[in-house]
Amino acid sequence: MLRVAALDLGSNTFLLLIAEIEEGQITKVYADEIEMVRLAQGVHQFRRFHPEALRRAENCFRNYAEKIKLYHPDKVLVVATSAARDVENKEEFFSLAKNYGFNVSVISGKEEAELTYLGALSEGHQPPFVVIDIGGGSTELVGERGGELKSCSLDIGSVRLTEMFIKKHPVEERIQNQIKNYILDFFKKETIFDKKTSVISVAGTPVTLACIEKQIEYSPEELTNYKLTFSSIQKIRKKLAGMGIEERKKIKGLNPGRADVIVSGALILESFLEYMGVSETVVSLRGVRHGLALKA
Repeated sequence: MLRVAALDLGSNTFLLLIAEIEEGQITKVYADEIEMVRLAQGVHQFRRFHPEALRRAENCFRNYAEKIKLYHPDKVLVVATSAARDVENKEEFFSLAKNYGFNVSVISGKEEAELTYLGALSEGHQPPFVVIDIGGGSTELVGERGGELKSCSLDIGSVRLTEMFIKKHPVEERIQNQIKNYILDFFKKETIFDKKTSVISVAGTPVTLACIEKQIEYSPEELTNYKLTFSSIQKIRKKLAGMGIEERKKIKGLNPGRADVIVSGALILESFLEYMGVSETVVSLRGVRHGLALKA
């Protein structure tokens, strides 16, 4: 039996899982935390971590270090993803993390996708399926094809697309169409999966859309394996796009920290289902942190 703390330092959110691992299974979860950090703020334009983003990161490191001390894990594993792959001042970020005892490994898009897939498998999903992991800076796709695990990492994330295309809210239909065409171009050029394969979606975007549809706050019991249809994603996206940010923040199930990027995130998911020719996706609450813990 191994007690593990696994941190996934994403472009939009930092996630912490503290769990017991036994015989390749997560047998007990002590903590599963999420903080909106927006590490990718300005990264697409300036290729540097913004001072405000680093301050938010440090606050999160402080909080997570205190939480981890309560459980005395045997291992603490920390990975950073898209934003940390793209910047010039990553050493500044690493130094902040070390101040709180965290040694950060920057993983490739391929490694990120494989950890996500392992996390989804641990929830009991049976192949063949394709996992889409919509992050702030990138989107990872991973699944089996011809008996092999295939993956790709695309530079389309909810924060990245928002900073590239959306200058005001509500978001005009013309801008939404531009974003969707941009996303579909990536899928058409880069994806390697058979059409009509089942799609499992992970990370904050699908979970948030499911919460909005069900009109609930985050609840693992109600959200695990929840099915989101293409038509419901499209309907919610259009409704959200027609609102200002402050109006969106009042919607039940929508974390205020996602209010400005949820339209872009929804467009990524909607576009992928359209590209794959499927009418729904299964929402998974597992991801990189679970895969990381299982590989400990």
